[in-house]
Amino acid sequence: MNHYIFRSKEVAKALDQSFLEKRSAELAPGSLLHVFGKKHRVLTLESESVELEEDGGYIKCVPKVLLEQQILQGIAYTESEENGQVLELLRHAGPDDLAKANQRYSALRALDNGCPIEEVAANNQVSDRTIRSWLSRFRAAQTNLGDGYVGLLPKTAGRGNRSSRLSPATISLINRVLEEHFLNKNAPPLSHAYAMFLKASDDTQTPSTSEKTFYAYAKRIDPVRRVRSREGSKAAYQQESGSNLSQSMGWDLSGKFALDVVHTDHTQLDIELVSSRTGRNMGRPWLTIFLDGYSRMPVSFVLMFDPPSYRSLMIGVRRMVAKTGYFPASFVVDGGKEFHSVYFESLAARGRSNIQHRTGKPRHGALIERYFGSLNTQLIDRLKGNTQPTKNVRQMSADMNPKKNAVWTLEALSSVLDDYLEGFAEREHPSLGCSPGFQYNQSFVMHGSRKIRAMEYNQDFIISTFPPPRRGKVSINPKAGIRVNHLDYWHSIFRSPSLNKQKVDVRYDPFDVGHVYAFANKTWHKCRVISHYEVFRGRTERELYALLEEHRKTAANFAQSRNQSMRQIAGLFERVQSTEESLSISQLARDQEQLQEQKKGVAKADLKSAPKPDENASEPELDSEILSFQIDYSAAIPEDF
Repeated sequence: MNHYIFRSKEVAKALDQSFLEKRSAELAPGSLLHVFGKKHRVLTLESESVELEEDGGYIKCVPKVLLEQQILQGIAYTESEENGQVLELLRHAGPDDLAKANQRYSALRALDNGCPIEEVAANNQVSDRTIRSWLSRFRAAQTNLGDGYVGLLPKTAGRGNRSSRLSPATISLINRVLEEHFLNKNAPPLSHAYAMFLKASDDTQTPSTSEKTFYAYAKRIDPVRRVRSREGSKAAYQQESGSNLSQSMGWDLSGKFALDVVHTDHTQLDIELVSSRTGRNMGRPWLTIFLDGYSRMPVSFVLMFDPPSYRSLMIGVRRMVAKTGYFPASFVVDGGKEFHSVYFESLAARGRSNIQHRTGKPRHGALIERYFGSLNTQLIDRLKGNTQPTKNVRQMSADMNPKKNAVWTLEALSSVLDDYLEGFAEREHPSLGCSPGFQYNQSFVMHGSRKIRAMEYNQDFIISTFPPPRRGKVSINPKAGIRVNHLDYWHSIFRSPSLNKQKVDVRYDPFDVGHVYAFANKTWHKCRVISHYEVFRGRTERELYALLEEHRKTAANFAQSRNQSMRQIAGLFERVQSTEESLSISQLARDQEQLQEQKKGVAKADLKSAPKPDENASEPELDSEILSFQIDYSAAIPEDF
């Protein structure tokens, strides 16, 4: 028994009463044959085979016995040429039209069963003449189209004169005025365009029209074109429709195994952060994510105050290799200039990896763009200092300003992101049918360890991931050495007269400011910080990185920061060491309260009197009660994520 699915009850009744009951089971040359939803034309009919022609012109031969069995089972059926017109009429009939046709068809069925026409008219609350009109239309459609049911469809949409009453000159003037005075970057109101239309009609002696008619023509403008002309291409992009499902990508989305293809991109998180030392606002951080396409598992991330650059990419690759022990076969990136840098391209070449640049629009990178959206809605929007109130600045009160409510530091947020990513790896993913972590581990069971992609996390690899400073090359001073990130470094080779004031390439370790590497005389030399070496070394990787980022962000706010001496910078880190315990959010909140009390006259505490903590002490643990937040792990992940 065959079962059919229809979009509504009215459609089911209509097809049952018109088309499904009127299929022909006879094969004849020239007739149309439907098989599994595809249309064919019968060319020749032999005793044992049938020759069919598809819409594209492809001809194939089918056994006649098999085709007759499919016809008996309802899988295949034939129709005449006129039935195509019947389907076209049914396709343009709405639910209300089909409901009326079903009612009229029931009335005619009652008439065929011997019910008097007066009774049928009374039951349907129409006149006898209307019943006779339905019957006449039914018979005419039966004769002309082979299906009387479509003759009962109402023809309300075709009534009346639908042509425009306006003259061609008026229509042309309306379109020209809308183009010049409405679809422009100034985004004037529609009333302004109508006023200009009235003026233009008077100047050109062209008949005008009412404001309602003018507005009706404005509504016919394509919404995407309207937004693009008045608000720009970025705003219009949100109005465009599109999907990756029917598009052929020029890059690999998933790969064939874990760490075959890694997607990477950047986003600025919707949260304001503060300094762990002073409590001052540090702005919104940038997040760089490395996402494994095969398992959808994040394999690395970098959180920085600086905008996206090759530095964040190289740090992320370093963390990925340290975590997984593998270098991906391919990176999928967008058109950002940081992905075209010689440092990132050299690092990818060293790992025998190619770089795939995805072109087109942002939705073409939905695999990682959706991840950013989920991260913001499930985590960032639930933390203090998130920027949701700024989406409607005019209605934002002073107490809702995220800059004033910010309490999170870069290090604390980095720790929370670690927890979120671990939780995401254990959640069921709808497009995988399992968790990303399970998919990732299962790949090594199915495809092996793939030692060819393994990358040893040694000193040579670490140096290759060191980013250069912002200025790129630095000058050598035979007396003071080189200056990198406000610190002076020295190597004995700098005494060479040939290197005096020569600019050399430099690479530094964002996690150890005690050393940098300078490329002089065609060799990389390890340079040590000139003074206060003990102060600048011995920090944990995450802690030192967060402190350096905050220091660079704070220093960028002061013009005189570039002239800071080594003693001043060393003092900065000494004060940081003396206040390590204040890195927790709870202590930061108390520090902010103390700052408010100081404004009222409370004496400022002497930081120098604070005892120094043990250098071998473990990394401070953040207060779990203050760091408590809600991650919506039950939220559904989009199917195309």
